[in-house]
Formats: sequence, C-alpha cells, structure tokens
Amino acid sequence: MTAQDPPNSVWSALHGIRTLIDNGVLRPMRPDRLVRLLAALWRWNTSLALGFATGAVRHPDRPAVIDEHGAVSYAELNDRTTRLANGLADLGIREGSWLGVLCGNHRALVETLVAGSKLGANILLLTNNLSPAEITRFLDTHQVDTVIADHDLAPRLPVDERGLTVLTAWTERTTSATTIDQLILDSEPTPRPRRQRSDQSDDSVVMLTSSSHGLATSVPSRTPSRITPAATVFGRIPLAAGERTLMAAPLSHTWGMSALHLTVVLGATLILLREPTTESILTALKRYRCTSMFARPDMLRGLVDAGPPEGGLPALRAVVSTGGQLPGDLAARFRNHFGPVLHNLYGTTELSWVSIATPADLRRAPGTVGRPPRDIQVTVRDESGRLLPPDETGQIFVEGAGWDRGFDENSVAQSSEQPGRAFTGDLGHFDATGLLFVDGSKRDVPSAEERRKSKERRQGDRRKGDRRKVDLGRPEGERRRGERRQGERRQGDRRQSDRERRTDRSRPEERPAQPDCTAGPPGEADRDSTGTCLPGQPTSPDPDRDDPTGPTGGSEPDQHGPG
Repeated sequence: MTAQDPPNSVWSALHGIRTLIDNGVLRPMRPDRLVRLLAALWRWNTSLALGFATGAVRHPDRPAVIDEHGAVSYAELNDRTTRLANGLADLGIREGSWLGVLCGNHRALVETLVAGSKLGANILLLTNNLSPAEITRFLDTHQVDTVIADHDLAPRLPVDERGLTVLTAWTERTTSATTIDQLILDSEPTPRPRRQRSDQSDDSVVMLTSSSHGLATSVPSRTPSRITPAATVFGRIPLAAGERTLMAAPLSHTWGMSALHLTVVLGATLILLREPTTESILTALKRYRCTSMFARPDMLRGLVDAGPPEGGLPALRAVVSTGGQLPGDLAARFRNHFGPVLHNLYGTTELSWVSIATPADLRRAPGTVGRPPRDIQVTVRDESGRLLPPDETGQIFVEGAGWDRGFDENSVAQSSEQPGRAFTGDLGHFDATGLLFVDGSKRDVPSAEERRKSKERRQGDRRKGDRRKVDLGRPEGERRRGERRQGERRQGDRRQSDRERRTDRSRPEERPAQPDCTAGPPGEADRDSTGTCLPGQPTSPDPDRDDPTGPTGGSEPDQHGPG
C-alpha cells in the first residue's frame, strides 16, 4: 500500500507558501530588511546559519534561546556565532574540517552548530551515552582533532592519546581550560565570507544511530533545511511564528535537530534544559508559558504520572513525541491529563521525519504513527518489492526524488536497489484508512541461524505430536483401561474438592487447626508476600495491617499505568 501520491512540485510549492503565510512565517517587511535577507540567503543558502541571520533581521530583540544561564536574543546569537566562527578559524577549523561536539542541551550547542554552518565545517555530534572507547572510534574514523565538550563530559575524551584540542562549552565552576565564551570575547565580529560550497544547502552534520549489528554508527543528518519540507510539517502540527518551544528531546539526536530547524523557520524562542526531569519540564512549561514541546515518550510518561501543575497549562497547544515508539496507552492517558495536544512524529536518523500522527489520529488508533506529510511518499513492501495490501506487515520505504542516498553498510536504514527508494529499517503496515503502524525493526527479523533453530523446534514439536498419535493406535482393551483410570482420577479429584468445601462450612471448633501467628517475639518474619501466615513461623500481630488479599497485597504497582 502507498501513502501520498507522488507530489507535484509547483502545487507543493504553492501549498507550502500558503501554509507559511497562514502560520505567520511569511509576511510583508521593510525594503531594507528584505535586502539584508537576500544578502544572507546569498551567503548562507538555506542552512541553519540563514535561519538565525533571518531572525536577527526580522526580530533582533526576540529571545532565540533560553537556558539555565539566561536568555540570548537573535541579534546577540548571530553576533556571537560570527565571533565563534572566526575564533575556530584561528584554531585551524576551515571549510571541510571536522569538529566534534559532546554537549547537553544549552546555548553553546546551538551556537556551535550555527558557527560550524557559517564556516562550512563538518560537525560530528557525539552523545553522552557513548563509552570512551566508542568516542575514540568515531574521532579516529572522522579524523577529528578539535572537540567542544561540556566540562563534566570532557574526561571521556582521549586527550592524551590523540592530542585533542578541547574547548569547554558548559561549566558551573571556574576552569583553566579555554571556554567558548572566552573564545567569543577574544574574536572579532567580522562577517564570514561566502562558503565555497554555497550550492550545498544542507549543513554537514553527522549523527549517531544504531547499526544492523546493534552497534552505534555515524550517518549524515537528513534534516531537510528547505522551507517547503518545514511547511509540510506545519500543515500537520499547529506551530506558528513566535512559538515558545520547550526542547526536552536532545539536540544531538535527529529528532532534536529536526525540531531546531523547524523552530528557526518560525522565529521561535527555544527553551533548553541541560538535564530535563519531570519537575523541571513542568516548571519550564508553566514559567515560560510554552506553546509547544518536543519530548521523548519516557518523558511524557513521567508527566502523565505527575499530572499537570496547579492551574494547568493553558498556553500549551502542541506536544510532539519523538525519539521512540509511543505506546497506545500512554497516548490515551496523556490526552486525558493534558487535552488533545499530542502528536506522534515518526522518522529515522537517516531519513528524518517520515509520518505524523495528529491528536485525531491517536484518538482513532492510539498506536499509530499517522500519515506522511505532503511531499513524502511511504510504501509497505515485501522482500521482493511487491506492494502489500492493508493490514499486512512488510518493510517501510520512503520514496521519491532525493531519497536514494546510500547509507553505511552497517546502518539499519539502507538504500534500495530501486532509484528514489530508501528502507527505513522498520517493519509495519497500513490499516484500511491509510494510517501507518510500526510493528518492529529490521533487527527484529530473525537471522538465518535463528530461522534454522526455529525450524528444528517446529520439527521436534511435530515429532512429539506424531508420538501422541501413535498412542491412539494401542490395542482397544489397553486404551479403554487407560481411559477408565483417567476417569477414576477425575472423580477422586471432585470428591476431594467436595470434602474441602464441607470443611470450610463447618463450625469453627470442627475446622482443622491453623498455624499460630500470634505467638513468638514481636517482629519475627512469618508471612509470605501476600501477608498469609506461614506454618511453623510465628510472628506478632499487626493491628494496622489491611486485608492481605486486598489490592495492596504485596504486589508492586504497574510502572506503565493503565491503558
């Protein structure tokens, strides 16, 4: 089955422009500002640097980023990133050079991405869940000599082994290391020249993803930087110009990077939490009156368990779940607590967003990932490439021009032999209404060895079944004697059950003696996990104990909550 017909480029462009007008992104402006915008477009093309340069022209005083260190406006961030780019250039970072980044969610990470975009440098985004050995492997693979890292994450870097140049991005104490802020203060605000690769729209950002062997591997970010793809998302998620967006999802992952590009197009204020918790997320949502939020499903579950703050969150109108599969019960519970604001964004590191489920989709089918946005075509095919009908599970492909870029051979997502077709690495199906469901991943498909063992188990089960069939071929007299013995055993079981019921209805003095649970020193262990007294293990009475057979009878609560 196919979702979304192949797009018409002219109609798609017109529809995208209309969407951006409705969302307040495109509106009339003064001629002098328009000239400055055209100059920025000529210098940066449709890159991340253009987005913040545009914000500096259109709304210079609007906060671009708010983190634990305070707020920085679009004009300030544009100036700081120019200085940072010049400072990195003095350290030897040129167009095409590699720059490693190991940071949490804060302004220095955003400034590094924008400065790298202005330089035309290649950015390797490392994550804080990598081991030192994995970090070393990636640095060696991409020949990275300079890394910008948070102070508490820097010890993971192989500084002595490789002679790395390490710049500190975030620190909460004084340090003798070179910091980003110091580099910015010591550098000139001279505008950077036009990048030589000016015809390349996408910034060169390499992110990490899981491989087909379960190991981390690096792949180029496929976050679309053009205006039209962003408009397709705005058509499904009610994001508007001037949003106040809480970014709880990590920017070092594709979901956070996609959200960063979307919010820049909107001229939004990005609220960042370096170590987001349920309490800090709820506090930030209420304090800054956030209108939208990007978060992982595990973060949403924490919000559901805590419940909305006093007075609610009336400004919040869009919550986007990214970075993991959204369980159907969680979607329903979130709607009950916070209203119909939840959207489910499905995609991969290699392909960026693929489909979006709206609140209406999640109400109709809580486990769905929705439908692809305009200009994105999704198909479900079998191993031979044949389109599958609804409700039949197969491989999920993204199709159309520009989706046939090759991937690392160990990557979960793989380019197909067919031009313009890329496998997401996931298995799924469409229902009869065209909603997409993800049923598993490529790694869930059994290997040849696993299929062989499964086949042997099935053959063994069949042999056992054959032996049971042989029993039916016993002589008639022997088979009947066996049936009589089984009938006698069943009759004896019924008699025993009747005696137990009669004993339970007898007078107390006629009942069998029960173990004494009142004798013995106080506090001795004596009951099982349900609170039942155990024979031969006396204990002191507990007058405050509730009925042990009640709902709290020793079992732990379900961490996932009701459906």
